[in-house]
Amino acid sequence: MLEWLQGMHPGFGITMLASVVFVAAAHSAGNCIIKFFGDRVKLEPYSKAVVAFALGINALALVALALGMAKGLHGYMAWSIGLIFAVPYLCLSCRGILSNACRFIRKNLHFSIILFVFGCYTLGSALCYPSGWDEMTYHIALPYRWIAANNVEVFADNPYSGFPSLPQLVYTLGILSGGVLFPRLLVWYCFMVFFFAVYLLFARHGRKRLAAAFSFVFIFSPIFFNVVREAYAEVFVLLNFASCLMVTLRNPSRNLCHGNVAICGVLAGAMAAVKLNGLAPAALSLLVVLSRRQSPTAKRIGLATLVFSVGFLIFAVVFYLRPFIDTGNPTFPMLARVFTPSNQAYVAVSDFHSAMVTARYGGSGVFSFFSLPVMLAFADDLFDGISAGWILPVMIAVCLAGLRHSMARPVKFKDICIPICITGYYIFWFFTAQQTRFLVPMLLLLCLCAIRVLTRVPTVFVRTALMFIFSGCLLSFPQLRTSHYFFSWKHIIVRRHDPLKFIAGATKDQAYVKALEKLYSLANDDSKALLLFERRGLYVPIRYELGTPFFQSKYFTPLPDSHDELYAALVANGIKYVLVGHENNNPDLLSMYEEKNMILAGMLICLAREGKLPVIWSSDGYAIASVPDSQQVSQ
Repeated sequence: MLEWLQGMHPGFGITMLASVVFVAAAHSAGNCIIKFFGDRVKLEPYSKAVVAFALGINALALVALALGMAKGLHGYMAWSIGLIFAVPYLCLSCRGILSNACRFIRKNLHFSIILFVFGCYTLGSALCYPSGWDEMTYHIALPYRWIAANNVEVFADNPYSGFPSLPQLVYTLGILSGGVLFPRLLVWYCFMVFFFAVYLLFARHGRKRLAAAFSFVFIFSPIFFNVVREAYAEVFVLLNFASCLMVTLRNPSRNLCHGNVAICGVLAGAMAAVKLNGLAPAALSLLVVLSRRQSPTAKRIGLATLVFSVGFLIFAVVFYLRPFIDTGNPTFPMLARVFTPSNQAYVAVSDFHSAMVTARYGGSGVFSFFSLPVMLAFADDLFDGISAGWILPVMIAVCLAGLRHSMARPVKFKDICIPICITGYYIFWFFTAQQTRFLVPMLLLLCLCAIRVLTRVPTVFVRTALMFIFSGCLLSFPQLRTSHYFFSWKHIIVRRHDPLKFIAGATKDQAYVKALEKLYSLANDDSKALLLFERRGLYVPIRYELGTPFFQSKYFTPLPDSHDELYAALVANGIKYVLVGHENNNPDLLSMYEEKNMILAGMLICLAREGKLPVIWSSDGYAIASVPDSQQVSQ
């Protein structure tokens, strides 16, 4: 098993080289895209670097999608594409990159130290094998299944493959050259670029120390210590959103040209191409673009909206076509009652995932609407296990305190655009998926609004506000979950050649690792496993599919009428082994579906008693059963 896991990792040297080539290729492709939109697109050098990287990542996702559709997911293709873009960029720009970086560090020393400390501490996690639930279920597991199948199809047993999947496509291209560590390294780098963009946005009024102070409380909030540790998809939404704000708020031109607006449209399309939640920051980006129009007549607003929408649709629609072609539903697995109402399995899966979004997190009602911003500061169990820290309610208080000052003079749309965006985003978040990490775009806007307030008030108010902000930051420090990063660095230094121990320690699930080892000992060329009440398939050493009912549509959705029907489905799909997991380990467990799962569990027990599904291994809530064919059962 250890040898099999090490085969997923080509070595740190190859991984780091692949990461450098990929990042350089993204910057190069992004610069080409900016030039395509014309010479009138004016961006400051640092802003241009951020926007080019975001555009380049989006372009490489399109390349990965095209390769998948053309059955060209091969390592030599990934290296060729990366080198074609990266080599000219590195040869022509390497000296300029180093000189600009040194100049920035010298002029922005406070922020550079903050970013260096955070980056070094969190880098250890990026150099370890992925161990998060979502990573092992689909963020990194799906790219491996696409590579094995040599296409980017929607797998009926894994509904997450129906997402527009921009991040997973990027990971696919990188894994082909850099192996299993590539996604986390890329996410880590994207966060560093995002924090760099955040500081530039904070410093746009010229107060570097104030911007550094806000950057400190922003970066060292509990959210990022939880999010940076895994290859979450949200960083791609954040990177594109920050890039759109760079194009609009830090643009040296007083009025945005059509090229700038089109770039913002493409960036917004990339947000939607990550997942449906990206539609909210994409809509806010349009509002920010419109607020930058000088003399906003109806004609100019309409033309800007048209240009933005064209850029948005050209990019986003491509990613939604893939699930539409495979399932008839561009938003699969969601909204099945709208697009595929006749397919009972799709509707059942859609209802399950809708319940996962609305039934597990946050609250409802008028009281919750106004109290959740405070609850987010400390009640992480109420959400997705992540708290926002006290920075959120403190920033809200600072912004509300500044309203009185701003209302003393005539108000223009560009002055109230950010507050409108904050309010609109919170309403969207409240009525959809109330997960803390989805609130980062609103937190960024809150900080921008608070800085704008502090640049327009007397120094006494600024000092008082900073005192409250840093007090909130200190109160949030006990909520920082830093042990994972310490554990990661310890593993790298002491046990870098033993990924099994790291996975067991990081997941805190030794029995799951033992189950993987047992499957490895049973594996042969035609083996195929079905995972029930367990979704983490990344390290399953044989071909596998997910079979938990209602989570996916291929198996047992709706439930079979009898245990014989269940057995027939296993035999018909070539299942050799069934891995039954411990359901309590599932972070998305829904009480309303427990009774249905128990019915399926009862059928499994009946099959085991009849000898049709004999248990060959069990430990701490996990069990592996073999599936003999009908002839063996009769004998």
